[in-house]
Amino acid sequence: MYRLTKPLRFYGYISYGCIYFISSIQAFQDLFVDFHHVPAELTVGSVLLRFGGVLAVTTAVCFLSRRYFEEFFLRLKDRLVPYVAPTSRHP
Repeated sequence: MYRLTKPLRFYGYISYGCIYFISSIQAFQDLFVDFHHVPAELTVGSVLLRFGGVLAVTTAVCFLSRRYFEEFFLRLKDRLVPYVAPTSRHP
């Protein structure tokens, strides 16, 4: 069961960075237009190739962002705002 959830756990770990996905699609589109590699007609193969490329680049960028940028700020949160457990008052 753990093997099935491992990819989902990984994408959950980097999920905040998946905001980059939309900009990655636009960057790939611009790259294809600049190199004149725009297919004359949209085929399933070209769509899957583009999706795979965008997914791979986005995953790499999200992982690097989480590892080297976001982790720094996540480590600071306990120092800046220490967690204080709420006290329960019983009347």
